[in-house]
Formats: sequence, C-alpha cells, structure tokens
Amino acid sequence: MIGLDRASIWVLVDAHIELIDIGIRKKYRHILGRKILGDTQNYSIGKENINEIKVIGHLNKTSTVKIDFSYPRSNAPTNLYPLTSEVEKKIVDNKILNLIKEISLDNEITIHDLFYDYFELAIQEYIGSFYKFNNLIMIFYKALSREYDSKDSLVYSNYKTTMDRFYSTGFIFKIMTGWQLKLYSKAHEHNKKNLEKQKGALIKLEHKITQSIIKKVCQTISVNDLTIRDISNSVKKHIGEKLFKLIVNELSRNDEILEKKFSNFDSRELSNLVRDFEEWIYDEKIINSIITRNSKKSRAQIERYRKAIKIALRESQIRSSPYRENFGNIERLSLFINKLLLIECEVKCSYKKHLTFNQLKNHHKHEGFLEEKKVTSQ
Repeated sequence: MIGLDRASIWVLVDAHIELIDIGIRKKYRHILGRKILGDTQNYSIGKENINEIKVIGHLNKTSTVKIDFSYPRSNAPTNLYPLTSEVEKKIVDNKILNLIKEISLDNEITIHDLFYDYFELAIQEYIGSFYKFNNLIMIFYKALSREYDSKDSLVYSNYKTTMDRFYSTGFIFKIMTGWQLKLYSKAHEHNKKNLEKQKGALIKLEHKITQSIIKKVCQTISVNDLTIRDISNSVKKHIGEKLFKLIVNELSRNDEILEKKFSNFDSRELSNLVRDFEEWIYDEKIINSIITRNSKKSRAQIERYRKAIKIALRESQIRSSPYRENFGNIERLSLFINKLLLIECEVKCSYKKHLTFNQLKNHHKHEGFLEEKKVTSQ
C-alpha cells in the first residue's frame, strides 16, 4: 500500500501573531506557546492528529502558520497504516484549512493557499518475518552508503529472547538535504507504543521530502494540486529507478569479491571460506551459481560442494548475531523491488544465467539532482 503519513502544511494569513496566539489558546486549553526565534512561537499540541503549530510573525502584521500533523490519525487512533484514499486526503486537507481559519480568524484563505513544508510518503507491505530481511536491509544500506556521504544515518536493531540474538529492524538514511529514507519494521514501532498489538510483520519504506525537493520532483508544493498518486508517481520516476540500480550494483560488487575468492579454492577449506565471506553472500543460490559456473570439477563433485555450502550457511546463520537468513533472499529482493521501490521487475537466479533482473516496463531515468556523490578523501 502507498499513502501519506506525517506532513506539515504552511500558509500566509492576514493576522498578527498575538491574535493567532489567542486563537490557539482558545482552541487548545492549557497550551502555551514557546518562543524559539525572533517573532516565532511554537505550540506542542499532541491532540487528535495535530502534532504542533508554529507561527512566524512578519513586520506587515501578517503571519505564516505551519501545522505539523498526521494524515492517518485524522480518522484512526494510530498511524499503523498510511492514508491511501484520495477522498480522505482532501477531507484531512480541508480540516487543516478550517483549523487555520479558526485560530487566525482569516476567512479569506482557501485550499489553494496551502503549501507543503514536508510530507512523508509511506510504502508498506505485509511480509512473513521481518528478522529474515537482514541481508536485504544490509545490502540496501551499504548501497546507499557507497553512493552518498551521509552523516545523518542510523541502523536499528532489536533483541529476540527466544532466539537469544539481535536482529536488524531497519535504518534511517539521509540521501541529501531535503530527502530522507527510513526503512523499518512498522509492527515493532507500533507495538512498542500501543496496547493493541499488531500481529504479523509490516515492512515500511518512508520518504520524508521537504518543499525544496517536493518542488523539483512534483513541480509544485500546492496541497490542493498534489494527489497521493501524483506524489507516488513522482517518487517512482525520480528515485525508484536510482535505488534499484544502486542495489543491483552492490550485488554485482559482492559477486566480484566472491568470484575471486571462490575461483581456485581448496575443497577442504570450502566450509570455512563460506563462513569467512558470509557477509558478501546474499543468498545460497548466488554462491552456488558462482561455484557451478567456475568449477571444472565433475557434476558429482559440484553437488558435494553445494551440499557443503548449504550446511555451512545453515550452521552459520544459527550462530550469527545479528540474525541473518541465507535462504529465500532472492524472493525477498523481488518483493522489495516490485512493491517498495515500485519497479516492475522479474528477479531470478539460476546456475546458467546467475542473478538476472528483467524490467517489465521502461521507467524514467533518475534526475540529475539525485547524483549527489559521496565525497571521498584523497
């Protein structure tokens, strides 16, 4: 599912900051503003779907009002699922408009005067078990790190008592100023904060985009002009293809490393070699394909190699912490590319053709402003 999560909308109103302060305190009892810079007041609301209100006063007695809110919590107690309905988006947008009118007494403003400061586009899917996605999460994170120089990144992990091991629950990665990715287990986040628990795993890819980037990818920051479909198509067009290529390149880099290490090995050391290079083995099928294509041994010997590899990978994943799953990752990669990156693509791995990606449609190439390369020291 694709929808909107948190957002911030701003508008210029014909009202003095002191008048708006009265309106906010009348609407939300016991809420006091906090002066942060010059003529700027910040109000932590935390009621219904409104997170906070920021008011910036101007010399001509006008003010900019910013409303930070949750789209899904407008009609639901939590934000477990993003808001996916275009009709409901319009309803929420009009609620924000009416709130601004109420606190500012400026009845001249319309929906056409509202603009996005930022929004979070959420792409979310049900999956089997989140902890089995460790290999995919790490491949994605390494691909981003190799391409972009981000100091604002963070990897999450959790501890499973029944397994007595840690496992990855996602990461935050700032691609550039104005664009941040967050890949995480939505069910884990929800269950920590709510008494009613979510059964089953939800993987969520969240794009937090501020107005400078919104204008570049969507051509407008107008709340009324942007539908959920417009936003998702723009993200798909401008970044889906780019992220897809980064993952393919990272897997290709792993292949080059494995091709060298497993080209001329001592069969007695195969199990230890597999364990030593487990970090670069995305899936059992990939290393089996490399062994099969490179080996000049008999079919019977290759079968013995495959058996040894399977045993080594199973034994290793039983002991590894954080937990990793070395089997079935090709299918998880296909789900991720198709459902979360929104790229229609067949992903296969065979002994003859190795790992192949067959895109079913021609997608737009990424735009130049996403070519912000990682800065490396000389």
